[in-house]
Amino acid sequence: MKAIFIVVAIVTFNLSSFSQTTAYQQLVSVNSKWLQVTDFDKTLETLPAKTLNEQQLIQFHLQQTEKLLRNRNVNNFTARQKRKRAKLLNILHSYCVAGKFPINTLHQNRQPYFIDDFNTYCAVGYLMQQSGADAIAKEINATQNYNYLEDIHHPQLMQWVQQSGFSVEELALIQPGYGGEYPFKITEIHYNNIGTDVNEYIEILDGHFFLDYLTFDSVYFYNTTNVIYKKLIKTQFSSTPSSIRKIYYYQFAGSSDTLADEGKIELISYHSLSQYFKKYDLRYTSDSIITNYYDYKDSAILTSRSSVAENNSTAVGTSVNFCGSASFNAVFPPSVLPTTIGTLNNCVQVPVPITLGDFNSTIKENKIVLDWQTLTETNNNFFEIEHSTDGKKFNAIGNVAAKKTSGVNNYSFIDEKPHYLNHYRLKQIDNDGKFSYSKILFVKMANANPLTIINAPAKSVLQVNIALDNSKLDALELYDLYGRKLKEYKAIQGNQQLNIKQLVSGKYILLLKTTIGEVYQQQVLIVQ
Repeated sequence: MKAIFIVVAIVTFNLSSFSQTTAYQQLVSVNSKWLQVTDFDKTLETLPAKTLNEQQLIQFHLQQTEKLLRNRNVNNFTARQKRKRAKLLNILHSYCVAGKFPINTLHQNRQPYFIDDFNTYCAVGYLMQQSGADAIAKEINATQNYNYLEDIHHPQLMQWVQQSGFSVEELALIQPGYGGEYPFKITEIHYNNIGTDVNEYIEILDGHFFLDYLTFDSVYFYNTTNVIYKKLIKTQFSSTPSSIRKIYYYQFAGSSDTLADEGKIELISYHSLSQYFKKYDLRYTSDSIITNYYDYKDSAILTSRSSVAENNSTAVGTSVNFCGSASFNAVFPPSVLPTTIGTLNNCVQVPVPITLGDFNSTIKENKIVLDWQTLTETNNNFFEIEHSTDGKKFNAIGNVAAKKTSGVNNYSFIDEKPHYLNHYRLKQIDNDGKFSYSKILFVKMANANPLTIINAPAKSVLQVNIALDNSKLDALELYDLYGRKLKEYKAIQGNQQLNIKQLVSGKYILLLKTTIGEVYQQQVLIVQ
């Protein structure tokens, strides 16, 4: 028989994962920009850290950010800027209370998600959406979704900043990095598409219980004519003990209680008093499995995936395996495994090719060293290392052969020419050609920024160096922290002097634009 194995590295959120001792350190763990803030409530530095789940942690960060921004002196603002700022702070407050934040589904490290896979906006993205700049937010999502604000560049972003009543630094403080959260999904189904219906079951990995919109309530089973032939509610499932995410499973009794040979299985979430509905469906035939996520608010498919299953020549007594989370070594409790019938293979009886341990990076001599570890290996052929600058389009940059030995194995790979922003993932390839991906590792290489400020602070003349060919250079633009463009210069390779005599003392942002649309930035301190 043929089986589907889609290995998804699951990062289980640990309620006690924070080792920080103060509330301030918790804020820094969410957004390192807190280290640059001086006017925050100093009692946070001694206030003991509370045990917070991911949703509560983001809310705490946004509450403290809102408090800080409301207490700042804005007497030098225009009346329009004050009104806009006050309105957006009220919107930020409502966003925080609602507690609907982006979900980190791809990255191993804490990472910004401007708009996530489920169409949930980050705080800054939401402020843009609610203030008439949704088109800009969606364009950022399409090309720079995982960037911190200081690395996001859009032709109209600074215009929106200028109108927002916030500075770039304040907006960068608002934007957190998100930890891993996962919604409910079907991780395994067994059914017989030929012959007697025996040994059939479905398994569901629920979402985190403290985010109710990630957990399912009921499951509907449809036949090929889209008629519901069975409905199950959560209490009808057995489950594994777990404090964070539970695995639910249902064993079909046989005879009249069976899975249709082809059809659709639909999971529904009815939580939050109709404010946040989600639907997940898995459509299956003898040849394929397609999964979709829907958001009822938008009535649109959010994500989908198609996978090849078995074909119509599958022998009697065998079953389709769908293993959406094969990284769980024993997703189906051995104590309730049905007896093997004929040539039936249960998902848990098939070894997972690898169990990936740590996946880390270090920067050495302007190179990025990737290190990873496998805890177990079976049928593993090699690793392909993939790189992306935007976290979406990946290209292979090398491979490492598997050691094919038992026990813990350590691997490494050196990226000799990293970019300014780097996303890495491992593609693990089996001997039979099947493959799976690791989580994505993000590494920012500050030294790879071709724009360098030579004199800091600067007075009268700003000296910069640009390490790019003239054929790739477009312009240099100088902005204040409120998004107003003050000067524009022609960019020249090598050392360059920029006249800044008319500018008052303060912080500014210098942008370097290239002919292929790349933009680099450095903050400038001017003291006249």
